[in-house]
Amino acid sequence: MAGWAETISGTITGVQGPLAGVNIRARSVATGAVAETETGADGIYSLSVAPGSYDVFLRKVSYSPVTRRDVAVAGGATARVDAALNPTGNNGVPGEQAFQLLAERAPVVTGAAPKMADGKPDLSGVWLAGGPDMDADDPPYRPWAAALQKQRAESGSRDDPRGLCLPSGTVRTNAAELTKFIQIPTVLVILMEGSSTGFRQVFLDGRAHPDDGEQTWMGHSIGRWVGDTLEIDTVGFHDRGWIDATGKPQTDQLHVVERMRRPDLGTLEIEITVDDPGAYERTWKLRRRLKLAPNEELHEYVCNENQKAEHYAGK
Repeated sequence: MAGWAETISGTITGVQGPLAGVNIRARSVATGAVAETETGADGIYSLSVAPGSYDVFLRKVSYSPVTRRDVAVAGGATARVDAALNPTGNNGVPGEQAFQLLAERAPVVTGAAPKMADGKPDLSGVWLAGGPDMDADDPPYRPWAAALQKQRAESGSRDDPRGLCLPSGTVRTNAAELTKFIQIPTVLVILMEGSSTGFRQVFLDGRAHPDDGEQTWMGHSIGRWVGDTLEIDTVGFHDRGWIDATGKPQTDQLHVVERMRRPDLGTLEIEITVDDPGAYERTWKLRRRLKLAPNEELHEYVCNENQKAEHYAGK
């Protein structure tokens, strides 16, 4: 979007003053096009955009994300979006913030995305946590779900399954854990450090979902390639899981679609569509971007022992 005279700019602060390294994303309401930048050491940012209306998303690991909807940018004008970000604490699970801070500080790995022998993209690797979700939609809660989420958030998420050594759930995979993808033509295995059950299987062999209707924490996942994007369809959930750490509820009608794309060697982009008519009026989406961690390896994690989530270098 470079070259336009219109800008969105501002200053982002934290509890101790200007906040550097805040990710700023402005998404056009009309076209969905995204402009992106980060704040400098002085907390200041500036984005060149076309005239129009924008949703602006501010995110930084260890801080609560901020969203400003329908920011109007007139021709030849500058729209200001300033904000103060509030720090957010760990939800009680050892190592969760450590994973996210590791991702924030890790260098970017460059190069072409690898391919499998059959020409399909290879998603294999150790991936750092995505942290706060990027330009997430506002969940269209049903009234009971909004009330329950508010109650959970106001209680400090004390009943979060993740904090009780129960599984985080499919939507939260990659949000807080260090994950390792192992891909062969028939299955993608996702190993997770920092969460029970510790693994997911995505079947790529063309099978359908089972007919037995079993309800589980992680659901049943099947995947298919649409060009260079892996589309993962997951069903078979019960209603005990949380969509995220703030307590967004789910029901046994939950249906999750993840679209994973590796645009280059060091990046994995994930778009997640949440479809749960029991809790939400319509589908909604959130997005994550993971970083490759070539010098990291998964460490044994036993939540019941309150084990510290530390790491050792890979070979």
